[in-house]
Amino acid sequence: METIWQTRWANHIREVRIAACDADHDLKARGVAERVRYAVQLVIEELMTNSIKYAFHDDEEHAIGLTMAVEDETVRITLTDDGDPFDPSCDPQNGLCRPIPKPSQGGMGIMMVRTICDSITYQRENGRNVVQVDIAARPERSE
Repeated sequence: METIWQTRWANHIREVRIAACDADHDLKARGVAERVRYAVQLVIEELMTNSIKYAFHDDEEHAIGLTMAVEDETVRITLTDDGDPFDPSCDPQNGLCRPIPKPSQGGMGIMMVRTICDSITYQRENGRNVVQVDIAARPERSE
């Protein structure tokens, strides 16, 4: 995969939409399908928002790293932060990770991310969360 975008964002909610729009602009320039771009925007918005809202317990500024790579029409988004460990790839049904909160407490965004991506992986490296999401183009459904 060719890395086309590697940035750092502050842990401020105003950064989320800017990051998602920047990613969309770069993908559009490369001719990536609109539905893939929409999924990428959603993934960036949800993962960054979760990081900003739940990963940090101080008023300090933290860097959230975003990398985007493309191969054909598969887009890979990698998000890193130095917040509390949290594995969004984990399925709480298997009992091996903490459950996502009830919808009234949040958690719907992570479920959407799991639904629209082709793969999601998590690692904890050197005190940082590293979440990698792959989104591939699919043929349009004929109805």
